[in-house]
Amino acid sequence: MVWRREREELALSCFGLLGILALLAKFRFALLTAGDQWGLAAVTAHLAPGGTKWFHAISTLGSPVITGTLIMGIAASAWWHGDRHHAWFWGSVLLSGDVVAWLVKQLMVRPRPTLPVLADGGYSFPSGHVFSAMLLALVLWQVLRHQLAAGRLRGSLTGLVGLGVLLILISRLVLRAHYPSDTVASLLLATGWWLQWQVGWPFLVLWRYRYLGRHDGQRSRGH
Repeated sequence: MVWRREREELALSCFGLLGILALLAKFRFALLTAGDQWGLAAVTAHLAPGGTKWFHAISTLGSPVITGTLIMGIAASAWWHGDRHHAWFWGSVLLSGDVVAWLVKQLMVRPRPTLPVLADGGYSFPSGHVFSAMLLALVLWQVLRHQLAAGRLRGSLTGLVGLGVLLILISRLVLRAHYPSDTVASLLLATGWWLQWQVGWPFLVLWRYRYLGRHDGQRSRGH
């Protein structure tokens, strides 16, 4: 199908760009390192004294725990209202995506920027905050598409969702928890994983129903 091929191509493009970025970061390519340092300096150049507290609040609200909980809450609401297809999809893309993002962190083992505003553990590449925020944005975008007709309201709400991701991204830079390339990597990984999960989802659904159907049949014969 055309939509499947388009999503596969977009997913591969995201993963390809992510791979290039990861290699440049892993081997500390001079141009990328300079760009990262320039980006960190740029976002804090005109920051007023004490201004980081607002970005700390945004970063806290955009933590993977909170954004992940929101995604699971949306999935639970969909399940409650009988939309089990989307409930399974949203829950599974979050859990599987978190595993993938964690594995990439362990492969990259990139240290965080020096002189952080607040101490933060773990590795830097990619940003877990931005990754989870982007997945939440994609879930909300899909909800808006199904619940609202195309128009000014849907466009405005979609813009607000995008602005939320941007603010979380900037907050991680202001707090010196990540380099700019870490946040770009998260956007690529989240988008690519979402698209790839859409491509593979019909096959997973088919396998699940076949497995459950066979399992239920065997259990019925046992009784």
